[in-house]
Amino acid sequence: MKSLRFRLTAGLILMIGLLLFALAIYNGRVLEETVMNQLEVRLEKEANLLAKSVDWPALFLRLDTLNSELRRFSSADDVRITLISPTGEVLGDSHADYKKMGNHANREEILQAKESGLGKSIRWSDTMGERLIYVAIPLERGGERIGYLRLAYSVEQIKRVVYRGWIAQGVVFLVALSLFSLLSSRLAGNISRPIEKMTKVARDIMKRKFGTTVQVEGTGEIADLSRAINFMSVSLEQQVKKISEDEKRFNDVMRNMVSGVILVNEKGRIRLANRAVSIMLGIEEEEMIGHLHIEAIKNFALSQLIDRVFEKKEKVRGEINIYYPEERVLDINIAPLFSDDEHLSGAVLVLHDITDIRRLERVRSEFVANASHELKTPVTSIKGFAETLLDGAMYEEESLKSFLTIIYNESERLQRLIQDILDLSKIEQKKLPLELKKFSIYSLIEEIVPNVRREIEKKGIKFRNEIPPHLLIEADFDRTKQIFLNLIQNAIQYTPDGGEISVTAVEGKEGVTVQVADTGIGIPAKDLSRIFERFYRVDKARSRHSGGTGLGLAIVKHLVESHQGKIWVESEEGKGSRFYVLFPGKREEQHLPIFP
Repeated sequence: MKSLRFRLTAGLILMIGLLLFALAIYNGRVLEETVMNQLEVRLEKEANLLAKSVDWPALFLRLDTLNSELRRFSSADDVRITLISPTGEVLGDSHADYKKMGNHANREEILQAKESGLGKSIRWSDTMGERLIYVAIPLERGGERIGYLRLAYSVEQIKRVVYRGWIAQGVVFLVALSLFSLLSSRLAGNISRPIEKMTKVARDIMKRKFGTTVQVEGTGEIADLSRAINFMSVSLEQQVKKISEDEKRFNDVMRNMVSGVILVNEKGRIRLANRAVSIMLGIEEEEMIGHLHIEAIKNFALSQLIDRVFEKKEKVRGEINIYYPEERVLDINIAPLFSDDEHLSGAVLVLHDITDIRRLERVRSEFVANASHELKTPVTSIKGFAETLLDGAMYEEESLKSFLTIIYNESERLQRLIQDILDLSKIEQKKLPLELKKFSIYSLIEEIVPNVRREIEKKGIKFRNEIPPHLLIEADFDRTKQIFLNLIQNAIQYTPDGGEISVTAVEGKEGVTVQVADTGIGIPAKDLSRIFERFYRVDKARSRHSGGTGLGLAIVKHLVESHQGKIWVESEEGKGSRFYVLFPGKREEQHLPIFP
């Protein structure tokens, strides 16, 4: 594509060239007409002068000398002179043999002279073999017409004069065109140069390169346009930068949102989906973008909610269950989107994973039910035996002592249950401050042993403390003692007579891990994930018979987590269980140690 400067220059030169050419043609025509008119006037004057200054009747009497006289008259201006009789007979000619010339009575110029006293014509001359311009006047003496005097001049000579004029005009034309070309090029450069710079800046803006500007020169519209381009470039740079920052902020927010967001257009195709949606639904973003929601999401209940929004054009809220990639409960909020003309342009979906909320509600409900059940049992026992005593059994010493012992034991159990509930509540609410200090875990276990020696000896259990005496941990001593007292009591409770219980410890990169192992009845695989829940019992009959509250392992779990530690269990039914407690050396998660 030709440059603007070239097109402007070529356009100006072409326009002026055509104008000069038209002017030259016009001037040439005017020059030719002017020369012809002047020649006619000149020939007329010369003819009248000859008619008055020459004694034509005397020459008519001397025809033998007439032609020589005519040649003498015409030699100065190379004008052809012809003398014609009233009847049209040629009497003499300065340039040809008059005897060979025919009658001229019907010649155009002679006819005009006969009628009006002056004849003019431009025509082809057979005698001379060229075009001539003729002027004829009548010759009169004493009121009598004695003939016609005709003067003629070659048109070719006139054309040579006009041709020289054309050459002069051509030279002037070329010189003027050359000068104007230089001026046009300079003018076009002055116009096109800033426009080309502005075009370059506009292209850079189109390519999102906003650093370039146009140098403003002079004043006028182009300078104003240059300033406008510069302002637009700076303004666009700021706006694009702001848009980029907003887009990055939006993408960061969308990427890190816990809630899922889906944008659906008016045709039902997904235009936007964040990472949370992919996690919730187990579908990659690429598999959703551009597809119909019913094809991409593959959840009939959710697609129904979306269709309802498009149908009713109002907000919709619902709760759905999904089972892939894992079972979840999702709270769905869908709002329609409208364009400026109130036309429905799509819908936005916000998905909240409320699985944990529903689980906590279920756990809370189960906790209330379990706590009520656990509290009801000792209260019922106390009330029943108290009524029995009041009905007369208190007068029997043996029954009184037995019933009072049962009432005491049930009240003790009720007190332990209430205390465990209170302790668990304080731990969960972070109201139990920890006094961290370093101490020997071996010594802590040795302090626990006297508290459980009676139960150990009663069941004939072999207990081993195999922790290295020099191994230290940093924790709250009393809370740590409560952790391992619960774990050891739990191991004693579920270990049959003659079994074994061992406590070992290993120090690793992540901290110290203590293991409490027993050879008891073990835990079924289906119960492993729930044993740390409140009031959950693997063997409900044995737990209640032993006086357990069902909150021990829940308290242990929360105490360990309050130390930023971890607790987990490995068990095989019929072969025993192994509880692991990790006390971190550094407060960060690392790989768990492997016990032999």
